[in-house]
Amino acid sequence: MQPTTAAPPVPTGRAALDAWRELDRGLRRDLLRGDRAHPDPTTAVIAVGYARAMLGVPYWRRAWPVLVAVVVWAVAVVIVTEIAAPGVSFGWGSPAGPAAAVPAVAAVLLAMLRLRRRSLAWHRLESLHAAALWVTEQPAPYAGTPGAQEMAVRYDRAVLRRQYFLLVAIAAFAVAAASAWNPAVGLGIAAIFGVLVTLTVVLTMRSTRPHLPALHLRADGFEVPALEARVAWSELGEIRVVPYRAPAGGLGAKGRNRVVVFVAADAGTLIARLRPRAARRARTCMKAYGGPLAFADVALERSAEEIAAAASALSGLPVRRFGP
Repeated sequence: MQPTTAAPPVPTGRAALDAWRELDRGLRRDLLRGDRAHPDPTTAVIAVGYARAMLGVPYWRRAWPVLVAVVVWAVAVVIVTEIAAPGVSFGWGSPAGPAAAVPAVAAVLLAMLRLRRRSLAWHRLESLHAAALWVTEQPAPYAGTPGAQEMAVRYDRAVLRRQYFLLVAIAAFAVAAASAWNPAVGLGIAAIFGVLVTLTVVLTMRSTRPHLPALHLRADGFEVPALEARVAWSELGEIRVVPYRAPAGGLGAKGRNRVVVFVAADAGTLIARLRPRAARRARTCMKAYGGPLAFADVALERSAEEIAAAASALSGLPVRRFGP
């Protein structure tokens, strides 16, 4: 398919951030909240460049303002405690400990939720405008296209184990550090992390069911066993391969990870017939990637390129590739 929109090159890095700041504040707000691509090609490429620049920022750089605020809060509590009650210990068993820790933990949790919402907005901003910029998003042919054969895509158990280990290691470090400072605070943080780790493992096992295939490509469509969802090829309009961007990276995966996105011809109709849990996930995928079903290959035995090529061979659907 030939490009249908003339557009300048997508800016990168500092140039992308500067171009974004030059846009009107109201326009920036509308772009972040909107669900349609802006018709002006220049504005569209600025939006794509800004989204990619922000999604490429390491997690620690996104989180540093919150970390600074937490440190400032802790120092302020120390100073106020020393002024109000001179000689009172701030460490072991001190009432000042919870006074500093509880608001700090609450601030970190709120910051994580805010970062998730902003990341979702950046993903949506990129996917909407990248899909409209054919001239700057050149689709590359897949080398060695396989035959039209069914494919069961399973999870890579080694990657899943590394993800769980990393989560537990972070929790253990946080609890140990807090306990060395104040046992009561350490106990509270241990309880919080215990709940979070348990919920993460339980929800992950429930949502992915790693003992089952992540998806099964068939001659007439594909199936997602964990969601009890089946989609016919006739319900789709195209397949996209986009970069996988996460704050913590691939969590032990090798190489540059991608996401394969199945774009529906009528997303509303497809989502309406899904089960509630699958529908919730589909709506999130729509916001982030422009398609109701998306699969990151970070924990899969097959790459996004392999999945897209096999799906295209079975369905005859076109494949578009976005991103550097």
